[in-house]
Amino acid sequence: MDKRVRAVLSVLDRDYSGVPDYAGIASQLGVCLTRLEHLFKRDTGKSMRDHLRDRRLEAAAAMLVETNQRVSEIAWAVGYKDVANFNHAFRHMFGVSPSEYRIDRRIEQLLPSAPRSDQA
Repeated sequence: MDKRVRAVLSVLDRDYSGVPDYAGIASQLGVCLTRLEHLFKRDTGKSMRDHLRDRRLEAAAAMLVETNQRVSEIAWAVGYKDVANFNHAFRHMFGVSPSEYRIDRRIEQLLPSAPRSDQA
């Protein structure tokens, strides 16, 4: 993986709740934004924007299970300014609403694991 792509991943994974200055990042790395976007897509299979969205939603999913924060608070904490957009993106990625996700994961944590068939 290109070192510039690793640098962008580091920034996006660390500061996912803010609004990244992609042009500024590209400039600091000594490439134009178009070239950086190409390198990122080539090495990760995703655009920088898609990676950031996925990172935000993964963080939100963890927060839904680990905290009792309201869905709107979680949406804002991970960088969404509009809760409706957050709900739509979350449903698209996980197939359920944030509230349903929270309930489903908490129920899974309460249920004992089913015995595996290879443990006879």
